[in-house]
Amino acid sequence: MIWLHFLSALALRRNMSNLKLLSEVSLPQSHQAPEIYVQNWTNLAMPSRMRVDHRTLTPSYGRFTIEPLEQGYAVTLGHSLRKTLHASMNGSAIVAVKIDGVKKPTDDVVGIQGGLMNLLLNLKEVEIIHQEEGIIELDLTIAPGGQLFGSDLSTNGEIKVRNPSKQIVQLEEGVSLQMKLYINLGLGYITAEENEKLKLPRGTLYLDSYHSPIREIRYEVENARVDQRTDYDRLIFEIWTSGTISPQDSLARAARVLKKQLGLFIHFDENISAIPMHRQVSDEPM
Repeated sequence: MIWLHFLSALALRRNMSNLKLLSEVSLPQSHQAPEIYVQNWTNLAMPSRMRVDHRTLTPSYGRFTIEPLEQGYAVTLGHSLRKTLHASMNGSAIVAVKIDGVKKPTDDVVGIQGGLMNLLLNLKEVEIIHQEEGIIELDLTIAPGGQLFGSDLSTNGEIKVRNPSKQIVQLEEGVSLQMKLYINLGLGYITAEENEKLKLPRGTLYLDSYHSPIREIRYEVENARVDQRTDYDRLIFEIWTSGTISPQDSLARAARVLKKQLGLFIHFDENISAIPMHRQVSDEPM
C-alpha cells in the first residue's frame, strides 16, 4: 500500500512538471493574430438620405426611399424592418364580450340582424386607438330596434375609434341588448384561446384580436448610382397602417427596436479606430 502511494505521488509530480513546461512554451510569432481594425465599416457606403413621397403620403400610407446602400444591404434592411414592424408594434383591440343571456358563440340569439356570429365578426373589425395598459370595460345598452356603431364606443372619452362609421349591430323592433366589451393592449395577433388567460367573468365570449396597426408592407430594390458606380442598392419601402399610427412613426419605432437588439453584439468602444487583439489563432478548421 505504501509502495502504491509512492508511485501515485511520483506520477502526480511528473504531470505537474510537464504542465509547467507547457505553460512556459511560447507560440511561434506566426500564431499571434495581427492587430485587427474593427472599424472596417468606414469604407462601406452609408445611406445619405431617406426621401418621403409627400405626394402620396397619408395618415395610413407612406413610401420611403433609402440610398445608397452596399449590394445586398437593401434586402437585409428591408426584410429586417418588415419583420420588426409586424412583430413589435402594439395596439388595443376588443378581446372579449359578455352579452346578457348568451353563454357561447353558437347560441341562437333572436333579434340580432345577421345573427350572433355577425356581431362578433364586426367587433373584431373595430379599430381602437388606445395605448395605455390595463383592461377597459365598456357597458353598453342598445334600445329596442337600435343600432350600435364604432362611434358609440368612444362616448366616454376613454378610447377613440379609427373607423367610427363601422356598424357593429342592428337590432330588430322590440328587441333590446345589453353587453359589456373588454378592450386590452396587446402585440400582434392573439387567438381567443390566449385571451382566455385574462380570466374574465363566467359567460364571457373571447375573440381573436389583432392588435398591430400595421396592415401591409412592401419593399423593392433598385440600382443606385454614386459617382461613376451604378452597382449600389436603393431600397423603396411602403407601409400601410390602420391610421392609429403614422407610417413615419412606425418606421422610426422599428428602426429603434433593431438598434436596441443589435447593440448587444457591440463589445468595444466605437470611437476607437483600432483594437489590438492578442489572441491565439488555431490552424485547425472550425
